[in-house]
Amino acid sequence: MADGKEMLFSNLFRVASFLDSKALLNLALTCTRCGIAEEDCSWSLAEELARQLIRERSSEWELKALPRYLCPNPGCACGESWIGLLRELELLRSPLTFDQLIGDRVEHVGGDLSCITSSPPPGSLCDPFYDEWPGYPNTAICSNHVMRSGKHYATFSMKGCRAFCYFWAGVIRPIQGWDKLGLKVFSMYVTANHEFLQEEQTERWGDSDVNWCTFNQWDGSCCWADWEESIVRDGVQWSGMEAFEFDDGELGLLLDLDLGTLTAYKNGRRLGIMKDGLSGEYCWTSSIMAHYNPGHFGVEQSIRIKREELPST
Repeated sequence: MADGKEMLFSNLFRVASFLDSKALLNLALTCTRCGIAEEDCSWSLAEELARQLIRERSSEWELKALPRYLCPNPGCACGESWIGLLRELELLRSPLTFDQLIGDRVEHVGGDLSCITSSPPPGSLCDPFYDEWPGYPNTAICSNHVMRSGKHYATFSMKGCRAFCYFWAGVIRPIQGWDKLGLKVFSMYVTANHEFLQEEQTERWGDSDVNWCTFNQWDGSCCWADWEESIVRDGVQWSGMEAFEFDDGELGLLLDLDLGTLTAYKNGRRLGIMKDGLSGEYCWTSSIMAHYNPGHFGVEQSIRIKREELPST
């Protein structure tokens, strides 16, 4: 009997190697034999197939980046779904995308989900040498790409800096549904949202009070907020701090959840540790505030995110 079950599993595993997490979930939902846990096993056959795929097809870096969440109850073998964890692995291997756009002046560029742009309200023109205008920041979040452990590196390519276009890039706690609220403005500086953002907290946030942390392109400073108070730690200086100002370029950010640090790179050159004390889950995020009217100055402004290999230094 055991040999028959082993043969069945072996054959199913060969088939499962061609399936993704969605197909495995459909298998579990439509096939009783595959979707219900057996008495001698803590998960179903479909879950076991997902577990084996993760164990045999993942790199050391991927396994470290995606530890499985266990049940908090002592002695309980249950925990995070293996099929769900397989989905997280698929996302870890896929290009980063801004899945959540919050604010009424932010949009993807030409349908490219990895690139965003924004502009001031219609009809507002600003002298590029006069720092006063009626614009406001909006925010994009890679909501479907949650980082829980290990090291993660992403680059943010910025265009339009010379036209007084301000950018912020960094990490934020996983939040969902904020793009459905019809908000006109959304950024770290809208402190009226902090109380409601704090309500999103789960045990997966860990014990760090760094809930939103970004690099300010204009002066290179660190900005962060804990959402427990209606204040933002703005303009925080750090060793190695360097601005982009009017220069377009590539900002690299290394989130190291083993050490709890966020390190900044400018055009591939390491600047230094921008913030420490991070733990728990985060997503990549960027806020953008256009300081010009593209039709008036003729300068494209955008920010593009890309997942990259870990830097050597």
